[in-house]
Amino acid sequence: MKYIKNRLFALSFFILIAGQIIWSPIMWNITGISIGYPTLSFGEWINFTNFAFFIVLVGLFYEMYNPTLNFELDTNKKWRAAGIFLLIVAAMVFIVLMFRQPERPGYSILNPATFEFPRGSGTFYTWPTSVLTTLSTIFMETFSFALFFGFLFMTKSTPQTSKSYKIMLFGAAILELLFFMIYVLFFISGSGMGMLAGKTRIQLLTTYWFYWDFWSELVICVGAIWLLKKGKEVQTSWTPKEKKFVSIAVLLVLLLTFVVNPIAQGVQAEKIFASLIVFVLATIGFILYLKYTKKKK
Repeated sequence: MKYIKNRLFALSFFILIAGQIIWSPIMWNITGISIGYPTLSFGEWINFTNFAFFIVLVGLFYEMYNPTLNFELDTNKKWRAAGIFLLIVAAMVFIVLMFRQPERPGYSILNPATFEFPRGSGTFYTWPTSVLTTLSTIFMETFSFALFFGFLFMTKSTPQTSKSYKIMLFGAAILELLFFMIYVLFFISGSGMGMLAGKTRIQLLTTYWFYWDFWSELVICVGAIWLLKKGKEVQTSWTPKEKKFVSIAVLLVLLLTFVVNPIAQGVQAEKIFASLIVFVLATIGFILYLKYTKKKK
């Protein structure tokens, strides 16, 4: 019972990430037809990205077998900032996908959803939209990884003292590097796979989910490689340049996600207004956080 917290934590995220592998091809074929995604079989989902997911699952399984994660909060402000950023992304993904979804006109979480599965079978089902959306959100790499590493980055867990964490970070680094390779190939060739299929470069850059995917993947990738190579260093204070860079980066991400993208996609005026409200609230929250950390100093 001593390490029950570690085992429950590992089991919870094992279910989330394993569920993502199983649910993604199902959800892709359920919702993809309405937004132009190609049909994909389960066999087409067995690829290098899922191999990286399996590495993370091995790390989680090993943590359940031999708990070594340290859940004590780290005092390093840089790791806390990285963790908070990822947790904000996870919250943003959940809220937007559950209640907004600008690419699906007329979407409402209260409406029932009728879908054909498998595609072309002639068999239709009717489920509550809330159930489908909840499953597709929690079993999503962006949400689960942002939540997972957002929490772990803020703790004193290090791969130097935890073999399970080392395995997880190794799998995460491989996964994010694969995603960046896909992005690079897409921007070079103009043709992509999966969610990039059929999109132009400009369409991708004006798609709201690209920004939370890209920035969360970048933070996780850099964090994972840093921890594997150097571990966690002694607390160092933010330099003025670092504060300025991080502040500008956060405000740009908020601006692009909540203001520029809704306008570029030509969504309804009320949704643009809602996005502006979220942008203002998120910006105020970030400014208050900066003031809080400054006073605490």
